[in-house]
Amino acid sequence: MSVENTNFDEKLLLISFKKGSEVAFRALYDHFFPSLYRYALKFLKSKELAEEAVHDVFLKLWNSRERVQEDRSISPFLYKICKNHVLNLLDKAAKKPVLLREITDSQLSSLESGPEDVLIQREFENSFNIAVAKLPPVRQKVFRLCKLEGKSYEEAADILGISKGTVNSHIIKANRSLERLIKLGVSIILMILSLFFSV
Repeated sequence: MSVENTNFDEKLLLISFKKGSEVAFRALYDHFFPSLYRYALKFLKSKELAEEAVHDVFLKLWNSRERVQEDRSISPFLYKICKNHVLNLLDKAAKKPVLLREITDSQLSSLESGPEDVLIQREFENSFNIAVAKLPPVRQKVFRLCKLEGKSYEEAADILGISKGTVNSHIIKANRSLERLIKLGVSIILMILSLFFSV
């Protein structure tokens, strides 16, 4: 997790930052953002989510600036916050199965896929497929059409010969069911991630 700027005087910046200097804060932000962003992106595989995670890291840093120890490098602290935030984002994604699937699907498409990516992909696929298979037949068809094949509610209604309102009802109930059934798989995924996260 090294940084590139050899002229970066972290100690002096931290002294100013602790006193509330926005200039020092901006210097710290510009210095650490790129490496923190790459770190978050490795696991989230989403530019938007990675940027959100890192912005939140610096927001927390600003809010806790009075507790910063200027005689110690701030890098380990930042990466610890980033790791915890990424894990929290993935935990929240359990409530949105399609979002979590999108994140984990992208693990194997990455050129930097490692052993943790394979384990996560395998565990999530297993949990997701079991959860979808347990849905009632019509609800399962609705979910696959709308969430996995990208059909609109209206298109799914026409294909299945049901109303658009019924499709919406099935999607709501399917999401609730999947949220409950996938939680165990997500806990395993988070455990795998925590084993491979290092700062």
